[in-house]
Amino acid sequence: AHTAKFDFNGVVSTRAITSVAPQVGGQILFVSEKFQPGAAVPKGELLFEIDPADFELSLERSKSEIAAAESDLALLEAEATLALTDWNELFPDEPISDLAARRPQIAAAKARLDGARASLKTAELSLTRTRVFAPEDGTVRSASLSHGQVVAPNQVVGQLNPLGATEITVSLSPTEVQLLSPLVGRQVAFDGGGKPSGVAVRVDGELDQRTRLVQVYIKPDDPKSLRIGQTVTVSVYD
Repeated sequence: AHTAKFDFNGVVSTRAITSVAPQVGGQILFVSEKFQPGAAVPKGELLFEIDPADFELSLERSKSEIAAAESDLALLEAEATLALTDWNELFPDEPISDLAARRPQIAAAKARLDGARASLKTAELSLTRTRVFAPEDGTVRSASLSHGQVVAPNQVVGQLNPLGATEITVSLSPTEVQLLSPLVGRQVAFDGGGKPSGVAVRVDGELDQRTRLVQVYIKPDDPKSLRIGQTVTVSVYD
């Protein structure tokens, strides 16, 4: 019995790049030491913080608007109760009109109260967005941020290479693909390792127009040990 071994050259790449951009603007108060090119950041790591002062004031303003809207609504409801009592005494057999019962005014006051509550939620959300965290495990690809810098909403200030998007690309000839089929799900080893350290997850459905080769994509078991652009030897056993 003999196990055939096929060695191919593969290149470490990423299928996605995550852009880091704040959803609100302002002056930078804090930048993490890990938010630098080449640094590894875990999911949830605080990357930087924007001055929250303006957003805290907006939050307090929204709370005041809610209090005022609640007070106006309570006053109108009290007036409506008194108007209904007076109407029933004067016109016991007639229904009270909407205007006399303050119904349009009460509806408008409730709408203002709902708007004030929505503004409060928006202010709370904006305040939470002054702290920007790493969305997933990855490596900082680029970063251009410093203390005191003023950033605009949705301004890209850096990029991350997500660990989950790391893969190895191997170019095979159609003959090699046919020989090793099915490729998807086949385990492979890297750089002479005897144990499987990755698995083929995708195969291009068409040939590269320049090289006439087929791209095979391999998901590594341990992406932390690899660097984007690195060349590795991929061993396939048949």
